[in-house]
Amino acid sequence: MSNHSDRGEANALGLVLIAPLAIALAVVVLWTGRRVDTDAQVQAASSAAAQSAAHQRDRSSAVVAATATAQAMLVDVVACSGGPSVSIAAANFRPGGDVTVAVSCTPARADLALSGAPSQTFSASSTASVDVYRSAGLP
Repeated sequence: MSNHSDRGEANALGLVLIAPLAIALAVVVLWTGRRVDTDAQVQAASSAAAQSAAHQRDRSSAVVAATATAQAMLVDVVACSGGPSVSIAAANFRPGGDVTVAVSCTPARADLALSGAPSQTFSASSTASVDVYRSAGLP
């Protein structure tokens, strides 16, 4: 006659040892995914904002367009908690010149706060050329 009562205890012990590791792995996967997603969104927003700025007719319109484009692209509160920070270097904004847009964002981490994951800000900078044949007087 065999005794099967110890088999349940072994399964419970295995669950107690494996469950924390599985949870830790899930948190790492979630945080890594969020980092990759946020980085990609910030890169795309900086590129689109620079292109948007380069298509404007004057420096002030370029600043407004770049800011609006970055803010419109980074509306995901998980990827960009509090909205993006946008800075525009448009000192060389003239036909044949360029405009550079830097965007930074900090992802939300309320759901990862207990994991001890550090807060991180993601930044990207993109430069776009202003058309050589651009004329401020044309519509």
